[in-house]
Amino acid sequence: MLLVVTRAPDSPDALAAAAQATGLALAEVRMRLAGTLPRSLLSDADRDRVAAAAAALERLDFGVFCCDPTAAPTDDSRVVARSLTLAAGELTVVDGLGNSHDCPASAVAFFIRGTRIATTAKTIKTTDRTLSLGRAALTGGLLWTKKTESTVTKTSEEREEMILLHRRDDQPDIVLYERRLDYRCLGGHVAPSSRANFDALLGRLRAIAPRARFDERILRPGFVAGLPATSVNSLDLALFLVTISLTTQRPAPGG
Repeated sequence: MLLVVTRAPDSPDALAAAAQATGLALAEVRMRLAGTLPRSLLSDADRDRVAAAAAALERLDFGVFCCDPTAAPTDDSRVVARSLTLAAGELTVVDGLGNSHDCPASAVAFFIRGTRIATTAKTIKTTDRTLSLGRAALTGGLLWTKKTESTVTKTSEEREEMILLHRRDDQPDIVLYERRLDYRCLGGHVAPSSRANFDALLGRLRAIAPRARFDERILRPGFVAGLPATSVNSLDLALFLVTISLTTQRPAPGG
């Protein structure tokens, strides 16, 4: 269970009070809350402890929520768009199976922009023959080389821009990936670059749903890397925390 902070009060002793409320060292609180909120302050299998710490922080006027990271949605529960039809007040998304999904502009609560990183590890084994004087001596000069095997693991990353359309009408969220889309919906404005097309499509979507909030904090340096290690994909966890934060966020006192 995670205790996530979405807002910290603007007072010089706020972090010290949070440290006392959670039983963490002040330096640990500072480190965990550094950077862009929301940040996970506490991770514990003891739900009661997390709930008690959350209640204590709320009394100190922190914005907090508790969540189970394993509840984070993945693309298995989203509509992964392959093509779109854009119209005034509505968009229609076609997924990889050819199924159509209508989404009124009023149903889009917010857009969240991020980057999906796929890491691939490839193991390469090579065999070489090298000169071996010792082996030559042992075999009376019959064998002058020996076989040497080596293994090298090469890791590569593939990054792809994405946009999550979070719906307020209880229908599945929609996710758009830069290199998986048919951009013919842009008409005569299709560009040679997928990134240019992706940015143009985002502009069209925001124009269709002007009341939907736009959030790209996931792209800020250190945001995803600063999340706690869980069994959940780091981007899916980031989307989960930002979605809850946007859904539950309330203005700070006096704001």
